[in-house]
Amino acid sequence: MTTPLLQVEHLGQRYRLPRQSLLAPAPELVALEDVSFTLQAGRSLGIVGESGSGKSTLARLVMALERPSHGRVLFDGQDLNTLDASALRGARAGFQMVFQDPFGALDPRRTVGQTVAEPLALVGVADVTERSARCAEALEAVGLRAGDAAKYPHEFSGGQRQRIAIARALITRPRLIVADEPVSALDVSVQAQVLNLMQDLQEHYGLTYLFISHDLAVVDLVCDDVLVLQHGRCVEQGPADALLHAPGHQYTRRLLAALSGRAESHAGTPGP
Repeated sequence: MTTPLLQVEHLGQRYRLPRQSLLAPAPELVALEDVSFTLQAGRSLGIVGESGSGKSTLARLVMALERPSHGRVLFDGQDLNTLDASALRGARAGFQMVFQDPFGALDPRRTVGQTVAEPLALVGVADVTERSARCAEALEAVGLRAGDAAKYPHEFSGGQRQRIAIARALITRPRLIVADEPVSALDVSVQAQVLNLMQDLQEHYGLTYLFISHDLAVVDLVCDDVLVLQHGRCVEQGPADALLHAPGHQYTRRLLAALSGRAESHAGTPGP
């Protein structure tokens, strides 16, 4: 059997909160508890749930930005939390992240080219000519021009800034991209363009996506499989077609009902 590209085993994360009094024990917040899943290369897994369900905590743990309280994250068979700092930097070239807020993720003082090329340090690309060529390739892959590298983030629209963020994630030629609410800050019309782009890039480069979202309609469009989180626990997971059209858990049904209600509300809104 093929080794999964990403394997999450009994993952949990607890945070200590401030003490209520000097003698009282420090309370704990359970952000994630006993979450397990596998993700095969070339597929897309959607992680869905309401705000506070543990989605972003899971993304940080998968990216090895935090160490879990318990459990393991294996990327291509390697336990990321057993790697030393140097080995982890090298491994990170294989998995990159796209954040929710494209403007906040881009340094306004740096050119687009400087920002997009920055992750090349992970793979030891120091040659200026190669960095420039790789940057141009990444920008063109997301529908921008090579000359845009000389511009600054404020010169682009929200959708274009998210394309820049995706180009930055692509530049190390990763196998896995963790996308944390990548279209929720964009207008609806722009969301469709960015989602279509991500699907095209997946097909072209053979990318694997871990797609974090609260929007089941978005997940239904781009993901092969879905995992539903509630209060830090997995309550349901399975193929997207089956799970989103015939959910077995009451919480998933409630999420779908809320989505249906929003769609009916928009449909009933009178035009200008």
